[in-house]
Amino acid sequence: GLGVGTVLLDAAVSHLSSLGATRAHLYTDSNCSWKFYELHGFKRTATHRANREERRHAMPRESFLYELDLTA
Repeated sequence: GLGVGTVLLDAAVSHLSSLGATRAHLYTDSNCSWKFYELHGFKRTATHRANREERRHAMPRESFLYELDLTA
């Protein structure tokens, strides 16, 4: 709640842009505050729902892939 995550995310996006990247991708899960990424312009591009076997191996129930267009 102090804005540290926003500062770190902005720095990462700036760094990727300075390297010439046109897109940023990140992977997160339902145990994370994924809405934070959506508030910062990331769009969910895929969702994976763990099956019984995957959950048995401590995988999160849902995992998400996000993308940010760095050219916008």
